[in-house]
Amino acid sequence: MSLQFVTFQDVDTGLGIAVRLTLRHGVFAGQNFGEWAGVLAAQAERGHQSFVMDEAREIRGFFGYALATEADARGWAYQGRRLSPAQCLAGDCLILNVWIATDDAAQRCMVQAMRQLGRDKRALYFRRYYSDGRVRSSHLAHPR
Repeated sequence: MSLQFVTFQDVDTGLGIAVRLTLRHGVFAGQNFGEWAGVLAAQAERGHQSFVMDEAREIRGFFGYALATEADARGWAYQGRRLSPAQCLAGDCLILNVWIATDDAAQRCMVQAMRQLGRDKRALYFRRYYSDGRVRSSHLAHPR
């Protein structure tokens, strides 16, 4: 089965699909809806969402991200700072704040896309949320 990446040009379509997907996953479904919807809406407006779609047009994966300076990305990941929309438009780091893959093929496809997206970035920052409520912040520095 072939997979392809899709970024919806229509902001409302991207937002609607992102909300539906994340509501099915406990760690995202447990977020404050207004805050979480704002994060997803901002991603859609910036075009910082990618969906993996199969031949049957089923969504099999999704990631959302922001671009930020290293100081802003580090503050977001390790200090829980909120970033303004303007702080998420450009920078030498990626912030990954949504990652959902329904199977190994979608996961591999998304990893390849993330490698391509981050090829000229200093680092990737992310927070991992666990179903028991734990949160782990981390980053991966790009080898230079």
